[in-house]
Amino acid sequence: MNTYIFSSIFFYKDNIFIYKWKNIWNVSILKIGLFFIIIQNSFGTQFNYNSFKSNIGNKNTYLYPENEHQNSHNSHSLNKYFELDTTLPSVTCRQCIQLWRFHSKDQKGPLCGPHAPTCDGNACFMRQCKKCGAYQYMSGCLKLSKWQLMDLQLAKQKGELVANRAGATMLCQDNDNHTTCFCNKREKCNDIHMRNPFTTFSGSSFSSILMVDEAIAKIDPNYGIEINLYNGYHTRQYDIRRNSKGKNLIILKCIHKLNKTYSATFAAQLSAFNINKIFILALQANKKKFNTFYMNNIFILFNKNWFKKYNKCGLKLIIIKKKSSVLLDEFEDLQRINNGLCKYNGSYYDLQYKLPTNQNVKGRQFPCHLTKFLDYFGYLNESNYVDLSKTPVSKVKIVTAITEDHVNEITLLLLSFKKYFPKEIMIVYDLGLSNGTVKELKSLNFVEYRKFNFSMYPPNVSTVKTYGFKFLVVSEVLKDYPSVMWVDACVRFKKKNFMERVNKLINCYKGKDENHKLREQLKIEKEKKKRNFPVVGLPEKPFSFPKYRRKGYDKELFKFNVQHCYKSNVLMHIPTFHGILASSHEKFFEFIPTNKSRYVPEKELQHGTGFVLFVRTKDTVQNIMKWAVLCSLTKNCIAPIPWSSCVGKFTSKNLFSKNHVCHRFDQTLLTVLLQNSNNYNNQNYATEMYDYAAFRRSKMNSWKKFRKFL
Repeated sequence: MNTYIFSSIFFYKDNIFIYKWKNIWNVSILKIGLFFIIIQNSFGTQFNYNSFKSNIGNKNTYLYPENEHQNSHNSHSLNKYFELDTTLPSVTCRQCIQLWRFHSKDQKGPLCGPHAPTCDGNACFMRQCKKCGAYQYMSGCLKLSKWQLMDLQLAKQKGELVANRAGATMLCQDNDNHTTCFCNKREKCNDIHMRNPFTTFSGSSFSSILMVDEAIAKIDPNYGIEINLYNGYHTRQYDIRRNSKGKNLIILKCIHKLNKTYSATFAAQLSAFNINKIFILALQANKKKFNTFYMNNIFILFNKNWFKKYNKCGLKLIIIKKKSSVLLDEFEDLQRINNGLCKYNGSYYDLQYKLPTNQNVKGRQFPCHLTKFLDYFGYLNESNYVDLSKTPVSKVKIVTAITEDHVNEITLLLLSFKKYFPKEIMIVYDLGLSNGTVKELKSLNFVEYRKFNFSMYPPNVSTVKTYGFKFLVVSEVLKDYPSVMWVDACVRFKKKNFMERVNKLINCYKGKDENHKLREQLKIEKEKKKRNFPVVGLPEKPFSFPKYRRKGYDKELFKFNVQHCYKSNVLMHIPTFHGILASSHEKFFEFIPTNKSRYVPEKELQHGTGFVLFVRTKDTVQNIMKWAVLCSLTKNCIAPIPWSSCVGKFTSKNLFSKNHVCHRFDQTLLTVLLQNSNNYNNQNYATEMYDYAAFRRSKMNSWKKFRKFL
């Protein structure tokens, strides 16, 4: 079956066509002529229906993160009020989209019916359309949290919107565009799409944030354009009462200079959460099929030749609330942006994290305007990287950063540094120090004082307790030095010349190719077990120290590690008392996904970010620091929840929980990145030597006393 689409469906503001219509074309014969031109144009471009069906036919198993809303199945005794049974662990729903009969042609493939694909959630939805173009109705599943269920119950009591169909009671919302109903009774929801149109009250019945539009758009990427495919006129309907978050607009704006300046502004309202890209259907003029460029859940339809013509005057894509822009210099830019790339200084960069062991697992794309920070740190240019296969590293630059409340700790760090790093200089960043402290630091000849410029970075970095500053400080120093050691104020050095040992774990890469590390990591795991090398003993209770050798180090293990040369170019030193997953909030994984099935306690014991070595290699930049910087600059990534103390949250039973217990911000970020890129084994990025430094919370309360020990 052939379906035709007219290629221009925008809203115009001060539009040249509207202007001419009112002032020149107000003649009946010209209107009739224009009508025939429109009809002819609508048959000039053909909709590829097979492509359309294949898009919505695939069973979607990724509507929502697996562990999102973990508490959504607890019973709230709401089932007596309306049909949402929270005692069920899940309910199976039909997941399909039904077209109007004269578009569907048959009942095969993605269309709703007895053999339609299914999905699991704790609630089903069904949407009956009124002005959804080709769509008649659709159904799918949701995962609702506790507060969403409670909000729905309150909404039901307020609105008393109850429709009785086939013995089921459902909560429904009715508006000008569609009716959406919810239920999750196992025996009643499974075929709600087969029922007659619902009887509901009109108007917006509830204000709950339910991701229905997002769920439908992921079943069928074409949903949202809402074009009337069954006649020659094209409408685009927007539901201002939609169940989505915010009122962001995506605007395509072009200024065309003729005798006067006209502005054509085209707006598409976002229909889902977390929109980072645009979905564009680019029509090939006078051809039977069109190319699709998938750019998420927003749909903008225009003719390819039209785009090229108006692009000459500078077509810009602006995402208002994201404060970022992309200049579309060529039509082919759309293909690159489709793949999650950001254009910066004429080149394209990928700002969407992909799991190294499975490139199909992707996080949310970071905003394109953050590319400038990667450029500032020199991370975009591979000529800035250290090539360990040719150039070894020798010395290391040690850096820390403090606020005024850590001054009493840094005095003891400075004393240990002075003792074990004679003739070396430590960089100390000021995160908010008093004038007196600044004066004292500047007076020390082994300290380089630097003021951290918070104004350079997004506002979230200024919240120091979320530690967004840490990897930015490291990146600033890596611009000037090939090897940087970050130390917290609580670090106390215990030995001289230990960096000679540590550097051997790095410099062993001389003459080796860049894939050597991964190959060795896959090979040596079983061999290490056979050799019965000592391992870190797991802690048994919160805030207890893991069991490891604190005096000296195992020389045979060190020799093995250098010989096989498999360590990461980012090395951690001191373990904590809990696992990585227990310190990772679920929302963090939206940006930096991982494979939870690969985590086991003996390999995921989290190491502290209070003492870490960074070497500016390709492996470090592209697998670790690039994403550490982007996450640090993005509030919802570095701080998915506000800071709170972990005291009282960990118990002896949840130290290695697979679920979030207490988020650790920078520590979570770095260790997840290292796990992902080092075969999910902390031994691959730990020095496995513990005799040269320790974490101590001891303090010295006066600078006068400090100077006596210099």
